Amino acid sequence: MVQVSLDGCTLRGQTAGEGPVLVMVPGGAGQASQADPMREILEPRFTVVSYDRRGISRSPLAPGAPSPTIQTHADDLHSVIKTLGGDGVCLFATSIGCLIALDLLTRYPQDVAKLIVHEPPDTHLLSGAAREEADAGLVRLAQTFQTEGVGAALRQLAALLGLNPAERETDAPELEVTPQFIQDLSFYFEHDLGAGRAYRLDTEALRAHRDRVIVGAGEKSRTLWTHRCAQALAQELDLPLTLWPGGHNGPTAYPKASAKTVIDGLSQPHSTEG
Repeated sequence: MVQVSLDGCTLRGQTAGEGPVLVMVPGGAGQASQADPMREILEPRFTVVSYDRRGISRSPLAPGAPSPTIQTHADDLHSVIKTLGGDGVCLFATSIGCLIALDLLTRYPQDVAKLIVHEPPDTHLLSGAAREEADAGLVRLAQTFQTEGVGAALRQLAALLGLNPAERETDAPELEVTPQFIQDLSFYFEHDLGAGRAYRLDTEALRAHRDRVIVGAGEKSRTLWTHRCAQALAQELDLPLTLWPGGHNGPTAYPKASAKTVIDGLSQPHSTEG
């Protein structure tokens, strides 16, 4: 069990397995359970740590606490790593979790041995019409949540990210739309969506640590803005782009193939030749 007392929140999560520490930084609604489908393959090789992001599930905000920023989430992640008693852990992050993990790397580089990021959604990495289109989609998503509610926003999010429930490993667990999931997703739309849009990766600072970064993008999301963000980040850091099973939701839709991709990335000597 992971439990970290912080100002305005108590982060809760879980840890299991053997070997070096691998911290899973969730995207979307931010629950520790996002890591569960990948655990079966990862835990024989790693001590897998996952946690509920601030404001989510078992990590609710204290009354009166301010909305978290990406930097707040990165500070939380730093506290998790300190609680684990280690420097230089491995991390796997997806979607908004990438922004959190990359911010951690720029401000607490001693925390990170190697970091795999899967489709970081930073529209500042894009330019011209591609950025305008992506920004407009995120603005519409926030407006839909405010005017039509979480159900309509979830459907719009699926379209924005090109999510197809039929594209998945045959034994991958289906998404359970529980009351807790709806509550967590509402928190994401109300707080973390805006925090992600306001944040801008410091690619200049990241260049100093690019030997520790692996950038991934989905094989099935090549036409989508999140894939283009990953491509742009890889180019900014002069890194190769690792193609990932599935699309933006590859880690949950293709958990076995994704876990093997993580193992390959963390076990191979990392080249910075783009």
